[in-house]
Amino acid sequence: MQHFMIDGFRGYRSRFDDIKLVQEILEEFPAQLGLQPVMPSFLLPYYNGVVPEDCGVSAFLFLRGGHMTIHTFSFRECYFADLLSLVPFDARKLELQLQTALHCSTVTVRSAERKDRVFGEVRT
Repeated sequence: MQHFMIDGFRGYRSRFDDIKLVQEILEEFPAQLGLQPVMPSFLLPYYNGVVPEDCGVSAFLFLRGGHMTIHTFSFRECYFADLLSLVPFDARKLELQLQTALHCSTVTVRSAERKDRVFGEVRT
């Protein structure tokens, strides 16, 4: 299982508050990587909460054998996203897509191979 994670800091608040943009990312990026959604994306805008700095958008897309999530924090000017998939995908392409859509001046990217606990090995 391939697991891609990206943390973006010092981005544009207006982009992190753009619910339509977040939805487009979840609908388009996995498809462009050859990944198959199993249901429509789920978006949860979070505003007027107890801690104003926590406001933003959380979004989830369940994929066949994986998921993609995006969590934006507009006041903190940052976002966190990940994509986990049994199907191999081009992590560099996803990184460039996310950097274009949610540009940040500081980005941390990590990738990992996750083992299947049932079989004790990496499955493709």
